[in-house]
Amino acid sequence: MHEKHGLLGPKFTAGHGVWLSNDEFRRFSHAGAAVCFCPLSNLFLGSGLFRLGKAMDPDQPVRVCLGTDMGAGNSFSMIHPLLKLLIVSEPIIRNFALKCISKFFSSWFRHHYSTPLSLL
Repeated sequence: MHEKHGLLGPKFTAGHGVWLSNDEFRRFSHAGAAVCFCPLSNLFLGSGLFRLGKAMDPDQPVRVCLGTDMGAGNSFSMIHPLLKLLIVSEPIIRNFALKCISKFFSSWFRHHYSTPLSLL
């Protein structure tokens, strides 16, 4: 439907993506579209898990971002989804999850502390 109306492209971000078919992953990749998935919400609802491994397929990568959905989750904090991502991620994706967590915390510390951590 999004393709039919010219919406699927680099500025398009879909929510959750737990029911995307292999063909839809291919079309998202080709269009440069993204998926923002919310592990807390999906675990709370039991609606399924986003196939992060499929999104990271080097032949057909799909841009992804991590979100928090208070409508069905239990926290606005980005720390909780990062930790859930680590818990629910496939073993092959754990390195990606750990990199996300590392980038989040290093960015958070840079933003909240003007003193370099090495000086603390």
